Amino acid sequence: MHVRAGIVLWVWCCLAHLAQGFISCSPNPCKNDGKCVSHPGAESSCQCTDEYVGEYCQHLNPCRNGPGARCQNGGTCKAVLSVSGPSPKFECICPVGYRASLCEIAVANACDSDPCLNGATCQLVTLDTYRCQCPSGYRGEHCEKVDHCASKPCRNGATCQSTGSTFSCTCPPGFTGTTCTTDVDECRDKPCRRGTCSNTFGSYTCNCEVGYTGANCESQYVPCEPSPCHNGGTCVARDAFSYNCRCPSGFKGRNCEININDCEKHMCQNGATCVDGVNTYTCACPPTFTGPYCTEDVDECAVRPTICKNGATCTNTVGGFSCICVNGWTGEVCSENIDDCTASACFNGATCIDRVGSYLCQCTPGKVSTSQAWWCS
Repeated sequence: MHVRAGIVLWVWCCLAHLAQGFISCSPNPCKNDGKCVSHPGAESSCQCTDEYVGEYCQHLNPCRNGPGARCQNGGTCKAVLSVSGPSPKFECICPVGYRASLCEIAVANACDSDPCLNGATCQLVTLDTYRCQCPSGYRGEHCEKVDHCASKPCRNGATCQSTGSTFSCTCPPGFTGTTCTTDVDECRDKPCRRGTCSNTFGSYTCNCEVGYTGANCESQYVPCEPSPCHNGGTCVARDAFSYNCRCPSGFKGRNCEININDCEKHMCQNGATCVDGVNTYTCACPPTFTGPYCTEDVDECAVRPTICKNGATCTNTVGGFSCICVNGWTGEVCSENIDDCTASACFNGATCIDRVGSYLCQCTPGKVSTSQAWWCS
């Protein structure tokens, strides 16, 4: 059996013991978009993306999609991080039937004799045992038997059983026939005691005479016994055959089954969504507003003090915020480094290297920079 090569991104669970942890997430010590997680009563730790590993997410994950992810034949890639090593390595955990550093060598096993028939897939349990995954239309330990139920010949919820060269259907109540497609006319047995029977597909209904009720019109009708009113409504008999429901606040309908939409006259503001309740409603506020009716502005600068990056000053506005960037940074939250090389020039073949708020001219071999940083001589 040939197993298609595959790579699984998996960071070894036991790497956690190598991370000593740190006291606080402020400032965030995690690198490369790692998320700092605080644990109540314990040290904090970094939750890394799939691309990075390490205590501070400082190392590229050797199991990421790329040249380092080289486990073959469905092997699982495991990142191995040492305390003293400069960068993590990887090793492969091989599935049953393969070995070697990259799981590239097949081991003699029970599937080598192709025991599964009719195009079935042989799956190793151990080197000496296997199971066959049968394709549609076959069954049995080795997929040697034709599954006559594969085409789902039994209808209307019937149960199919494949036997020898054919199949049989066990029909649910209301249906009959070889494949349970024939509707049973239950009205032939006159099930309605004090009413008229109407046959339906797979069942029947009884239209009761005045004064009778029940599935088969078997009970004499007494208003309010039991009460037909829902949601705490009170049933009041009008006469021997009729009733009224007195509905509590927030409901309406013959049987108090309808919840009145309290959002029709809601007072939610600033783009909030009204959520109907029972005789009340609530306002689901957008992220920039709060309060019962979403009328109170959220001070993003106070709630998220680090929202503006790289030393920028946060200014709260109604429904938002703005960041005043320091020299060298731009963007909505001042997270983008301005490329100072686009507006500057290095002469005599020098290469411009961008810095934060400045730039550097790297001279060609044989030339040195002068007191003017942009000139090489």
